[in-house]
Amino acid sequence: MQKGTLKLYGEIWSWGDNSAQSFIARLNDLDNQGLDVINLHIHCLGGEVLEGIAIYNAIKACKTPVDAYIDGVAASMATIVMLACRKIYMADNAFLMIHAPSGYAFGTSKDLIKTAKVLKAMEVNFRAAYVAKTGKTDAEVSVWLDGDNWFSAKEALNEKLIDGIVGAVDAQASVKKEEIKNSTTTMLYQRYAALSTTKNNKSQNSKSIMDKEKIIKQFGLTSVTVESSEEAIYAAIEVKMKEKDNALNAEKTKQITALVDSALAAHKITTAQKDDFVTIGQTAGIEALQTALDAIKPVLKITDLIKDNDNNDGKTDRSNWTWDDYQSKDPHALEALEKSDNAEEKKVFQALYDAKYKKK
Repeated sequence: MQKGTLKLYGEIWSWGDNSAQSFIARLNDLDNQGLDVINLHIHCLGGEVLEGIAIYNAIKACKTPVDAYIDGVAASMATIVMLACRKIYMADNAFLMIHAPSGYAFGTSKDLIKTAKVLKAMEVNFRAAYVAKTGKTDAEVSVWLDGDNWFSAKEALNEKLIDGIVGAVDAQASVKKEEIKNSTTTMLYQRYAALSTTKNNKSQNSKSIMDKEKIIKQFGLTSVTVESSEEAIYAAIEVKMKEKDNALNAEKTKQITALVDSALAAHKITTAQKDDFVTIGQTAGIEALQTALDAIKPVLKITDLIKDNDNNDGKTDRSNWTWDDYQSKDPHALEALEKSDNAEEKKVFQALYDAKYKKK
């Protein structure tokens, strides 16, 4: 059997050996050699989603079957790339890490909302890919996108994320599972740094150098320069991402509060219900909150109902109405009195009720 070997070692960026353009060129070169299979060895922390999607689609379109081998770490976008392969195998001391796509935005509230919508769409695609591989439900895989979720080889096999486990690539590089919670993806990646690439990755002959100037400009970094180390630049990017996340969360909270306050003012909800609807917005999203509020009909204040008149001139005096009058002529107004959070209106309802049902 004729086999070709391709490596995805490092991180997926729009520059360097692991850009979509560079990776796909190497993949196409192997695909045109009439091979029986291409073995893709992965040791990757993830990276840019759109670059990863291009790589994923190229593997899917490859004429030659591609099988994936996780040599060290497959994290974030790398776990999506691996799903494009026919079969997925994992070293017994390797790890997978799954989380939701993340990004950053700069600009107006509309700019931030647009970014959030894109991330939400990406998350839908991610879930669909995991569902297709594992046969699990959307709800089951959604749990994997909440925070960073690590899987040992055995756990990944049990969850049907991979098809088999192979021997350790490097016994010296194994990581104890209890260390995971206290490790960053970068730290774990460095534990496997001794795993070298092959000529198919071209990294031995063509060293991948970070385009620091481009990254600093792209992310708007001000705390580092082209003279800074790669580690410092990565740290600065993390800080910038957290700032953007905080700004996005603040804007989301502002919009949720505005929607809930508006519904409260329109008498769609009561003060007691306010916190519940804020929680809906925070957990299910602004669109879900808007849908829920749109479905609620406003409850008119009794003072408005007294002025309302379905039959005459809009000036009906209901001050002398009894319980039976409300029941026969306008039961909706009686219901509004009962549910009102206005103390005076509640007194009116109680007086009507007592007169009707507490007669001696």
